[in-house]
Amino acid sequence: MVGRQAEMVTFGGLERWTEVTSGPLETFVMLELELFIPGYFLDVGSGALQTLQVIVACATTNPPMSLDDELAPEELSFVGFNQDATSLALGAASSYALYSTKKTEKLDLIHESYRQFSDDKKRNIEVCEVMLIERLFSSSLLMLVSTQAPRKLRIYHFQKNNEICAQSYTNTVIAVKLNREKAKKSFIEADIFPVIHTIRDTPSNTNGIIDLSSTVNSYLAYPGSTNNGHVQLFDVARLNSMNTISAHTSPLAALRFSYDGKKLATASSRGTVIRVFDTESGERLYEFTRGVKRFVNIYSMAFSIDGKYLCSSSNTETVHVFRLEPTTETVNENEDGEEQGWVDYLSKQASSYLPAQMNDLWMRGKSFATARLPSVGKRNAVALPIISGKLHLLVATTDGFLYIYPVETEGGELTLLRQHKVGIKYAPVTHVRDPADNQNNENKEGTKSEGGQTMDKQSTDNFPPLDHSTA
Repeated sequence: MVGRQAEMVTFGGLERWTEVTSGPLETFVMLELELFIPGYFLDVGSGALQTLQVIVACATTNPPMSLDDELAPEELSFVGFNQDATSLALGAASSYALYSTKKTEKLDLIHESYRQFSDDKKRNIEVCEVMLIERLFSSSLLMLVSTQAPRKLRIYHFQKNNEICAQSYTNTVIAVKLNREKAKKSFIEADIFPVIHTIRDTPSNTNGIIDLSSTVNSYLAYPGSTNNGHVQLFDVARLNSMNTISAHTSPLAALRFSYDGKKLATASSRGTVIRVFDTESGERLYEFTRGVKRFVNIYSMAFSIDGKYLCSSSNTETVHVFRLEPTTETVNENEDGEEQGWVDYLSKQASSYLPAQMNDLWMRGKSFATARLPSVGKRNAVALPIISGKLHLLVATTDGFLYIYPVETEGGELTLLRQHKVGIKYAPVTHVRDPADNQNNENKEGTKSEGGQTMDKQSTDNFPPLDHSTA
């Protein structure tokens, strides 16, 4: 290797974060991070297609099965949930689909597509394997990347069957993140991006380990080093660096913000410990042990909407749910308070005599609840939504299953309530429209799409409100 250079460049609405590695026997490998401040997305790109890391997972059969049992769904190239886990996105060899996850008994098909995009904009052609698909909350906006054009990100309005725009990059896009805040500027056509900001010497991140807070605070988290588990936080709204968190001694494997952006969960390549930090102060709030018997690959992490629970999945059959209890000490007022006081006292005394590493192990929290997947071997994505007033654990897998587990207040071993076969071949008959897509915007001022329809810039349907101000 002869040289390395890295920089983040911001274009008046767009940021490009670049690392270039050169050598006598290798081509350029570039990592790009783009922030559309007046637009809608954040994405990461890499020059090596094989480094694609997709949030996907493992499973099989047993409890109630929905849809046709006899046909096996095609292997999925992508599975993932939207920001509030109200919908599930699937990518396959020649199509993609969106399912509603607002019910446990069945999955309603929101949208499915076989033929959508055309390079010459005159005819539709079959979509090649979808590598990435991200939906902005419950809007009709999708971000898609396919194997046919791995360096092109398409912004698409699926209800109107219109491609809003497409952004090309010099290297393969390997991750896309979205958030929603009210924009202080009007939407700008993505064709002029003057450089306004540069961040240099960013580390390599070919696995696309990155997260963007969904609401309120627009915080970006990405690895600060390739040699350890340092996390760099960046304020997207103000375009400045925040603090660096020393999360792990091993390189990072996963990052996840809580829904309000106030907490950040981290996991390293060892996969045995999960930590939760305060994003403002960088203080460690919680530390959980997933297990000490073996190292695992963490596939996915997710907070509940209220930030009180955190789940994680890996390449093993066990999905862990952790409860984030208050860290402040409270007086135990029940009748066993005296006995509990002695237990706490003895625990503190014992920990004071233990070596530092043993003391950390002693003080780590354990899983509040666990769920067993029927099978292993596939990547997965997890979520903790509220369905019908109750917290549920959802696990979506690339072999075409969605597993649903109710999370009981007492925790423990979770019972598999239902599993659904999902995939393009298993699309239910019922098609639903989200409430946000029912507005009539035909008479409002807007812009012409490539299909000739008027795209209203003020419509929350066409362009959901975002806030990426530079104040």
